[in-house]
Amino acid sequence: MALLESVAVGRLERLRATMRAKSVPLVITADPIDMFYATGVRNMTLFSMMGAARFVAVFAEGPVIAWEFAGSEHLATDASTIDEVRTAPGITALAGSRYRSTIGDFAAEVAGLCAEYGADIVGIEGFDHEVTDALRANGLSLCSATEVFVESRRIKLPSEIEVMRDGIGRVTDAVTHMVEHLRAGTTEIEVWSHFHQSAVALGHVEALWRERHDRFHSRNPFPVGGVVEDPATGAAAAALGGYLRAHQYIQPPSDRIVIQGVDMVRPSHITVQVPSTGGIKDTGTASRISTVR
Repeated sequence: MALLESVAVGRLERLRATMRAKSVPLVITADPIDMFYATGVRNMTLFSMMGAARFVAVFAEGPVIAWEFAGSEHLATDASTIDEVRTAPGITALAGSRYRSTIGDFAAEVAGLCAEYGADIVGIEGFDHEVTDALRANGLSLCSATEVFVESRRIKLPSEIEVMRDGIGRVTDAVTHMVEHLRAGTTEIEVWSHFHQSAVALGHVEALWRERHDRFHSRNPFPVGGVVEDPATGAAAAALGGYLRAHQYIQPPSDRIVIQGVDMVRPSHITVQVPSTGGIKDTGTASRISTVR
């Protein structure tokens, strides 16, 4: 964890150095990837890509202020990279039909911060035109924050490279373990369950909460594999079934339900069928993300 905190602090320092070099005293981003880059804090990444539901302001000479989604403020409270946490106002249509009434107040809030910390230019990213119009109406000059973040991310820190090498090593070891268990006649889910088994042993943790004896709620982050969080993971659900059977926590044949993806607003419902012997099967439903034609 110390290494990850070092990465977050180092990224913030580099971002501020880039801001100074480009004469941008303040950046405000609603892009979830750049928010994570600036602070090391993430929340509802896929949902946040739909609109400005949460955002972060970084002053080159001043505080870092996070507007976190209502009810999620605690996720940013203890971050060493964030000086103040506020509740994000609903400034997009995602918040309902009255969202326009809050935009003016938010723009005035930003203008007040700029006056307090002497920021005459604001780098902005990920906001609808109604928000940028309101910021200009409050006398602020705007530029692109994306250009600042792209330049900052272009050069990798030594700590970032260390994390990348560690992640690649973990995935390589998990793939090796999976290949070692390849057998003719095994199902794809069974094969991938060996990958997840190794990933868990190497430090990838799937968060589980047992609602009742036959129903689990799951969250499956996989940053070492480049995935922030997976909304439906059949192989991990099968591995859970194998674990429960191997440790005699269930009496097979038996079914278990795994609910996943709820916090991402992409819910899935997976039924894990655990026989007395042999392969474990998954069935269920998941949410459509997009359609490819």
